[in-house]
Amino acid sequence: MKKFVLVMMILFSSNFLFGQVGQAALPWLYFQRSPLYRGTGDIGVSNCSDKVSGFYFNPAMLGYAGKENHLSMFMLPKQKYFPDFDYPTVNFSGINIGYNLKNSFFKFPVSFGIGVIYDKMDYGYFNITKQNNSDVIGKINTYDIFKGLSIGFGFDYFLKFNIGMSIKFIESNLGKRWYNNKLIEIKDNVTALDYGFLIVAPLTELFFDKLKYRIDARSYVFPVSTLSIGASLLNYGDKVVYFDGAQSDPLPRQSLLGYTFNIGGALKIKNTVFNFIDYSFSAQVNDVLVSNTDNSSWNYKNAFADFKFFNNLIELNYDNPVYVHKGHILSLLETIKITSGRVNGEGINQDIRSGYAVSTKGVFKLLSLLINNSTIDYLFNHFEFSYFNYQINTNNFIKNDYSAFAIVFKNFAF
Repeated sequence: MKKFVLVMMILFSSNFLFGQVGQAALPWLYFQRSPLYRGTGDIGVSNCSDKVSGFYFNPAMLGYAGKENHLSMFMLPKQKYFPDFDYPTVNFSGINIGYNLKNSFFKFPVSFGIGVIYDKMDYGYFNITKQNNSDVIGKINTYDIFKGLSIGFGFDYFLKFNIGMSIKFIESNLGKRWYNNKLIEIKDNVTALDYGFLIVAPLTELFFDKLKYRIDARSYVFPVSTLSIGASLLNYGDKVVYFDGAQSDPLPRQSLLGYTFNIGGALKIKNTVFNFIDYSFSAQVNDVLVSNTDNSSWNYKNAFADFKFFNNLIELNYDNPVYVHKGHILSLLETIKITSGRVNGEGINQDIRSGYAVSTKGVFKLLSLLINNSTIDYLFNHFEFSYFNYQINTNNFIKNDYSAFAIVFKNFAF
């Protein structure tokens, strides 16, 4: 019981870990599911680097990722949330498929994607005791689960416009307790909706399309640069009622707005484009849309109600309840990504993220150029495997280290 109380107090009450939780239920919904973005300061509303699992903060990302036909799967196996406790544990997995109609028979400049995520936070098994003494009469597993379905569409006309929407089916079970001489479950099932918008400006195509440095007749080097702006509204729904309608809790509703600028260089050899270096900077703000009232109840606020454009998004200053996220991603040879980031906000003194990713994408591209074999060429051009690792460090005792995996089947047509 003491262990349960300690874990739940840390999980739901500590500003140093969650920061923006406030008084909302289901606080674990605030967190990014992309392993790459989790290690980059929990960004993701505008960054387009993760086309596999990067749609959690912005379902419009599925429309953009659909520019390349693909079937992607990702998984974070069950891992401890706190290094010194067996529980809670976290694990999630997902799949998404993208298709570009421009490459099909229809030739429309429209792409789309569909994604599914399954996520579970398991708090462990706890004893059920009699009402008037500590005699154990059973055990119960406590957990939060959500199953999400997302869809996104992209339209390409000079700029790349993308919209998306998600629906989350959430089950929260926090055990049983005695209430009015009855043993009742502290449980609820709720539904939440997400909405997203993303616009990507391909700066190279628009302004530097003819800027190329020839190496020989079949190969040249050229710059690659994009600017993207994204916005999303997350966890829109009613409320959470565990056992008493008079004691309802709000969903962790929030609005996100951000931009990403990336610049890099690419080499084209024959028909293969090899991005040998790429750097991106992302700035993101999230506004928690739950407020307290004078009588200890709560209200939902309008989207971006507390957001100050110049102060928050340009100068990157936070103010309660707006949190500022900053993230950097350096990609080398389409094989290694190195990430770092930070979250700043009320109650967060130090929240530093870092991570890395290793992919077969660049290696497979290089080998397909060097090896003249149709079977090997098909494998290298249609499959991609990735490994992710990220860490979260605070000025308290929390230091988390997670690993995740992804596989992509791409460049198919029908």
